[in-house]
Amino acid sequence: MAARVIGADQVFLYVRDDYVPIHAILRQALMEVAGAGLAEGLALELRRSGGAFICGEETALIASLEGRPARPVERPPFPTACGYLGRPTLLHNVETFYRVTAAWGGTLGSPASALLDPEVRLFSVSGRVCAPGPKPMRGLLRLADLVEIAGGMQDGHALGGMVIGGSAGALVSAADCYRPLADLLDEGLRLGTGGAIVFGATDEPRAIAARMAAYLARESCGQCGPCRIGTAHASRALAAPGPLDQHLLEDLAAVMGEASLCALGRNAGRFLGRLSIPGRGVSA
Repeated sequence: MAARVIGADQVFLYVRDDYVPIHAILRQALMEVAGAGLAEGLALELRRSGGAFICGEETALIASLEGRPARPVERPPFPTACGYLGRPTLLHNVETFYRVTAAWGGTLGSPASALLDPEVRLFSVSGRVCAPGPKPMRGLLRLADLVEIAGGMQDGHALGGMVIGGSAGALVSAADCYRPLADLLDEGLRLGTGGAIVFGATDEPRAIAARMAAYLARESCGQCGPCRIGTAHASRALAAPGPLDQHLLEDLAAVMGEASLCALGRNAGRFLGRLSIPGRGVSA
């Protein structure tokens, strides 16, 4: 439908290569669309991504589609004006397109159809919960409610907190998880894509932060200095023994947040800027 509305003649479904079951489902769906005559005049193609985190950035994704290294480029021009092979290109995730079907009364009678309600948000809950997975939620009042809908904490674990907002998200304490979500949002918390990783009271927040920083350093495309150097420094600082150098983390947060080329580096800076680890101290 999106292709018909904007007059596109080529459609790509870009999916991580390791999502093998999803590839089979999508191939079958594309065959059904073609068999029903809904794709007349459209070239539908399923593309398999190598799985790089940077491919979530739209200009890096386009570069990957074109066979170039997945590296972001400065904007403007924006993809809607100059995208794939220099042509206007619309990029959205599957959830966005699915939700749009509500505009013409789309109902599928499946659990996913809850997303047709604009007040429902999809959260991906993982970590130390009994029933991890995607959880559609309407009117989430507290982050702690995600634990309940995910089957509660695993045996032997009490809630220690959550990582909210993805790989460059925020570490939220257990106390804040029980506060009204509206207050946390007013204070600057971002839900991002709805990722929530639940950790236990015996899990070390600094070790969790170090793993997040290491992932961001590994996934940096290396194109711009603030991200390439900043994420590496942050990863080493968080993983090193002894007190943390608070001034270093603040400086890295400012440089990456302001000077990185794409959202990976800027979000890594915001991650450091809002990082709160009890007793993190300042190194000599």
